[in-house]
Amino acid sequence: GIMDDLGLQGTTEYGNLMFTMGYFFHASGKPDKALEYYETAQKTWDKLRVQNTSRYIGLLYNTGKLYNDKGKPGKALEYYNKAKTICETLGMQNTSGYADLIYTIAGLYHETKNNKMFRS
Repeated sequence: GIMDDLGLQGTTEYGNLMFTMGYFFHASGKPDKALEYYETAQKTWDKLRVQNTSRYIGLLYNTGKLYNDKGKPGKALEYYNKAKTICETLGMQNTSGYADLIYTIAGLYHETKNNKMFRS
């Protein structure tokens, strides 16, 4: 396939491309396809140990959003909390992205606490 032709597999650039493709499918309303690409990006970046980046935080956030949209708030919270931990490790507590993340987590905790149907 084209990915093999590019010779990028296992590189940071490949992870970036998979993240971008995931975002494209996410924005196009194809969550299952988006999730495949996000998972590939995450596996690639995990192997390369490039988790402490804002791009990786974005990947975790977007994956969490996908799971929340699919009615799996428990799984979404796992990803949001991983993103929160990395933000804190990088000293990003004074950023708007961190504030949005905390707001999202708080909203999900509120939803799941008050609606047993959403528990997972």
